[in-house]
Amino acid sequence: MKRIREIILDFTPLLDVTLIILFYFILFSHMGAAEAQQKADRERADAAAAQTAAAQHMQEAEELMQQAEFERRVLAEASGNGAMLEQAVEEYAAGRNIKLLLTMNGKSWTLRVRRGNARDTLAELHSAEDLSLLTAALRKTEYQKDDIILCELIYDADEDGTNQAYQDVRQILEQVRETFPHIYISETDLSK
Repeated sequence: MKRIREIILDFTPLLDVTLIILFYFILFSHMGAAEAQQKADRERADAAAAQTAAAQHMQEAEELMQQAEFERRVLAEASGNGAMLEQAVEEYAAGRNIKLLLTMNGKSWTLRVRRGNARDTLAELHSAEDLSLLTAALRKTEYQKDDIILCELIYDADEDGTNQAYQDVRQILEQVRETFPHIYISETDLSK
């Protein structure tokens, strides 16, 4: 029996060494796990920050794309309006624009609508209710809603009643502007 006991006693120091090594591995594996967890947390935080920055850059890029598209549309519209403006100025310079001739007939007035220096009258208005005649005359000359129209209002301020007639005609022209928003009127007063 003594032999068995000696064998047990002989393995006791070996068991102590094994337990020490086991505790050593457990302790250092726990420290390694804590370091790995901290490293993973840092990488997760870095990834979240990168994702946030990427989202901000995407939003900024989208805003820049929208602004570029808006500016492209404005430039396209401006180039289209430039051609229409050039055509309107050429018509005005050549005397082919719309002329509005305001004349007094006692206490009543007449507004004749003509194209250029032609003697043919496109329309004749006698009151503010004749607004549709002026709009129809402009359409008859093939003006569209978005065209630039340069008109010339010609009147003699020395004639009796011209002031009230002028106010009526200005009111008519403001109503026409609702149909033709790009109508521009120059005024020529023939009085001395």
